[in-house]
This record gives sequence, structure tokens and C-alpha cells, in this order.
Amino acid sequence: MKKRIPLLLSFTSVILLSCTPETVMSLMSESESSSAPTTGSVTDCPPSSPDSSYTSLSSSEERHASGNQTAFFKGGESVSVKIILTNEALYDLSRYGGDTDTYKHKYDDVYFPCTFIATVGEERYVYYDVGVRMKGATSRRQIADASGNISQTCHFKICFKATFDDSLYDLTQFTKYKHTWTSSAKEARKDRRFFGMEKIDFKYLPRNDAAYNGKTYSQEIYSYDLFRQYNIPAPYARWVNFTIQSGSTQRTFKYEAVEAIDKRFLKRALGDKDGDLYKCTQVIGTTTSSGGGWGGGWGGTQDVKYADFDRDGAVTTSLDENGYANGTRIANGKIGVEDNYGEYHPVYSLKTNDSGGENSDFTNMAELINVCYSCCEKGAPLSLLESKLDLTEWLNYCAVSYVVGNYDDFRNNSNNYYIYFRSTDNKAVIIPYDYDYSLGLTKESSVYNHIATDGPFTNKTSHSTINISIFKDTIITNNNLSYYNTGETTQKTMQATYKNKIKEISDNGALDYQQTYIPFISGLPDGATSVSDESDIVSRYMTAKKGVIDALN
Repeated sequence: MKKRIPLLLSFTSVILLSCTPETVMSLMSESESSSAPTTGSVTDCPPSSPDSSYTSLSSSEERHASGNQTAFFKGGESVSVKIILTNEALYDLSRYGGDTDTYKHKYDDVYFPCTFIATVGEERYVYYDVGVRMKGATSRRQIADASGNISQTCHFKICFKATFDDSLYDLTQFTKYKHTWTSSAKEARKDRRFFGMEKIDFKYLPRNDAAYNGKTYSQEIYSYDLFRQYNIPAPYARWVNFTIQSGSTQRTFKYEAVEAIDKRFLKRALGDKDGDLYKCTQVIGTTTSSGGGWGGGWGGTQDVKYADFDRDGAVTTSLDENGYANGTRIANGKIGVEDNYGEYHPVYSLKTNDSGGENSDFTNMAELINVCYSCCEKGAPLSLLESKLDLTEWLNYCAVSYVVGNYDDFRNNSNNYYIYFRSTDNKAVIIPYDYDYSLGLTKESSVYNHIATDGPFTNKTSHSTINISIFKDTIITNNNLSYYNTGETTQKTMQATYKNKIKEISDNGALDYQQTYIPFISGLPDGATSVSDESDIVSRYMTAKKGVIDALN
């Protein structure tokens, strides 16, 4: 009779439960050193029923990574990551996460069990019962069939503290993954970390796949590093070799590992994790409420809502005795706590202090929108804006954003940023997010070349002209501001500060392709062995943008 695996393994990868220990070790070690991208057969084991009886969450068979985020992302060692799922779990992840035509985004929050193995330099770490789900809005796709055959891949979010026990696991299709915990075991699970992280994102871009001979485009990693140089809180990112293994096949791809923007990130980057964090993105969906709320997810009759600081759908239109906006947050509108299963997708989605759901405190976001509108349209003083926005951080953010030129960012597309309200003073700071389309996009697209040649005060965006109050309050000329050219700090002095920061960034070599960019990306572990393919896009962008900046008075 076959010897059984200890109960520790549970349903993390149910693939392991019905196998001998020798098979388990074979599954874990097979092709650990394989190069990208590969496909191979592995021994498949029949799935068994989930086990909920184990009481321990660690043993000599697991090996966890201590240290912090910096050690993982900036350590300089090669990294390979493997996730192992049963055929059934991978297929469920693929269809419920990737078939948005059928399921919209109702099951986006469901994590599926996997075994996570990371090799960092010479060290190997193993975690069982890790949660994995797809991430992204428009990048989701079905990646595997019911037999575990892997056809393609997508973005993933990994959660090391997943408990598989919320109400979604009461749904018929997910009960097989549901777990029952003792209180002490659940608390122990919540404390599980990987280099200090509770979660980590793995980002896949087709242009880094075999069709492009395994080359990597490192614009996002470079841009995040540049943001951090100028004291803008930005996530760490690095290249990794990433393998997905089912009970039937495995595929290895080149992935970008990105630090998740959560409380652990806030503590590292800002030293403060107790304030309100909002994820701000455009949402494609169907408007179903008079307040601008969202139903139907990304399906049905499509419409687009932008994170553009427009009051419509976010706050009511009331004014105070001074004629300044004091609107309150509209229920189930643009500001809220996302509920994927309930098909509610706000463009300003509260990510911390959100346990109250619809009853959470959204005051900070509502007040910022009101203040920016009041300055832009109602002649409010600059002091009102300064009470809700860290102006120095904001101007630095705008300067770096202009230098790296991402067509899909806050300024150009009202998309892809976080706002954090510090717990100490409730002032907003901006966190950049999703910068893979910076520094000239890719060879596949030249639609937005104007971003390389437009000046820093242009009102042009990716689609039209800018009409975002926070930009018109600060760097985009607005003669209607009460402080346009009056007061100790005026819009003109802010514009001068912004312009001088841009020149400083350029003078410090940020747009020097040969002396700065090439050495940077050449030193990235697990990146491309050749960087020649990037020269056509990045060098042309840098040359054009530097020419514009050099011509500034």
C-alpha cells in the first residue's frame, strides 16, 4: 500500500495528497533549472478530497523565507518561482478567472490552492496551501483546459495567508477548496510571509515571451526605480523565471515580480500603514445606478468611467456658505469598496480600513475631490488644496511621470495610480502603478509618440485634452485660479518648481540611454541577455524627450 503524505499538505495542492513522497519530490524538483519557455509532461496523481483536519501549518517539509521585501527585490540573485496546481484547480482558475464573457469578474476574489516554490540564489523555499488567482481587468484569459494542458498564461496574484474559508467557498463550484480552521491555526496562517510579504504580484507581458526570443522590456522596473530616487513611493519589481505546473504539463515564462501595494508596502515605503489607501483605475462596465455605480462588471452595454476627479457619480453637488464644494460621497458610486461578486466596481476603490464595506469612511477621498474642484472652479485658496495634498510629493510625482511618459497613467488616461491618505495629517500622496507602457511603449505601437515630444505644460492627453482638476490646480495653466499669480506660492511658482525638477531629473542622466539605461537593465538579474531589442524604442524616446527638456527656458 502507498505511503500517504502527512496531513500538512492538505489540499494546498491536492495533486500531492494521493502520491507517494517520492512522486511529490519529483514534481517539485522537475525542471527547476529549465530555461524559458518550456513544456513538459509530469506524473499526474488523481485528486483526493480536501482534508480539513490538520492542525499544524508548518513542518520540516516547509521552508519559509525570512527577511524583507528589499532582500528579495534588490538582492541581486537569480530567482525562479514555480506554482503547482492540480488539473482541476488550474482549470477552475482558468475558467472562473479568465472567461469574463461568461462570468464577468464575479469570481475575481477566489484564490485557488497551489504549492509555491521559490529558488533565490542557492536557497529554496517551499510553501503549501498558497492562494493564487488571476489579476488585471483586460488582460485575463483562459490558460488551461480540463486535462491540465497549459496553452498560455496571464498575470497572477499570490497570497501566502489565504485561508480559503470566506463565503465564496460556500458556492457549489468552490466548496471543494473550502477549509475549516481552529482559531489558533487561522491566526498562524495569517502571519505567514515570504520575505516579509503577505502577497506578491507576478506580471506577464506577451512581448517578453518566446515570440520575442525571450527578450525583456524593462521600462517599468526602470521607471519605478526612478520614482523612488525622487522620494515617490513606488513598488519594487524584478524579473523572475516563472513555471506553472499542472498534473499533466508545465510551462516556464519570463515574468516580472512586482511588490503588492498593500499595508506591507505602505509600512516599507512610507512608514505609515494606518491611513486610507485607494486604488484608482478606469472601469469599463455598465452604469446601473443614478449615482454612477457599477453593475455587470466588464460586460453588457459597455461604458467607461475614469478616475478623473470629476464630481459626477462620486460626490453630491452641494456647496458651503463660501461657495466651495462640500458634497458627500454618493452611495454605490465611483468611491467605494469593490464587490466583485456583487458586480460593483468603483473607480476609487478603498483597499485599507474597508471592513465596513458600504459603511466604511470615505471622507478623505470625497474631500479631496471637493477641494480640487473648489480650487479649479470656485476660486478657493491654495491653502485649501494644501490641507489635503502633499504638494511637494505631488510636483515630484508629476515631474517623474512626465520624464518617463506613460500614456496609460493618471495624467494621460485617468488611470493606474493609488492615493494614500497619511494617518498623521490626512494629506494625499500619489503612488504610481502599472508603468509597463512608459519610455516609448513597445515596437508594436507608435500611436502615442506625441508623449515623447510634447512639452511639460501641454494639455494634450492620450485621447483628448486634459480636464482633471488636480492638474489644472497645479501644473496646467488655469487663469481662473485665485492663486494663479497672487500670493506667496502661486501656480506660476508651482510650474517653475515642476519644470526645474524635470530639468534636474534629466540633467542627472535619467534620459541617457547609453550611460544610465543600458547599465541599469544590464544589471537586472534574470533579464534579457541582450538589450539590443530595447534600443529601438527606448533610445528614440529618450533622445526626443531629452531634446524637449533641454529646450526649456
